[in-house]
Amino acid sequence: MDSAAAAIDKKRREKGQEAACRKPDLRPVALAEHSRSIDLTPWQVLHAVARGYVLAGQGMGRGPAEH
Repeated sequence: MDSAAAAIDKKRREKGQEAACRKPDLRPVALAEHSRSIDLTPWQVLHAVARGYVLAGQGMGRGPAEH
């Protein structure tokens, strides 16, 4: 994953563009922060993933999709 991101950043620099904005580190939410009270249905997860996938390919939607 990191090598793919580095390759994308390198191509963007060669084109004179800024590096892509992305979160530096992704980790699961600590158990102390949610105490197993997060309930998600499979379709909620699929909806979030699909929405992020669609937005990631659309100009101004890339920033929110990465979060």
